[in-house]
Amino acid sequence: MHEGFSKDEIIVLMSMNGCLAIYALLDGFGLHGNRYFSLAGIIILMLFIAYMCFNRFIKLLILSKKGDFYDSTAVVKDIEYEKNIVKRVEYYTIEYTDEKYKVHEEKVYRYSAVKSWDIGKKLKIKINKTKPDKIIIAGSDFAVSLIWLISGIIAEIVLAVFIVFINRHSM
Repeated sequence: MHEGFSKDEIIVLMSMNGCLAIYALLDGFGLHGNRYFSLAGIIILMLFIAYMCFNRFIKLLILSKKGDFYDSTAVVKDIEYEKNIVKRVEYYTIEYTDEKYKVHEEKVYRYSAVKSWDIGKKLKIKINKTKPDKIIIAGSDFAVSLIWLISGIIAEIVLAVFIVFINRHSM
């Protein structure tokens, strides 16, 4: 959950950008006054937002309920910066040991952590039994996915208000 976007999320983002581009092109042909065109655009946007915002929370619930994970701890070993196109991105290098006593290192980006961590901080994690490089950072991953969920609910409410507004004022 602390990783970047998954393949399915990237596909959804690219599809959303494609749909927005098609919507903008069709809008150039004067369809902006058509009520059904506007409603269709908002409903498609609602579907994309719903997937992007609710997906991580649902995946996290399914993964945590399965029983494929066991509890452990990780230690923050280093805080590093990676040059991005726009700015420097902070990430933490955490280290943990699986049940076979093999040491693993994982990169956790700052935006995946709810609060800042210091070097030496111990984190509660859940490690996948079959894939020990797949972990869930107990408090942080849940909090970030909850923030995404709440943001999605707010976005859906705002878009639903737009639908009511369009229906009310286009009659």
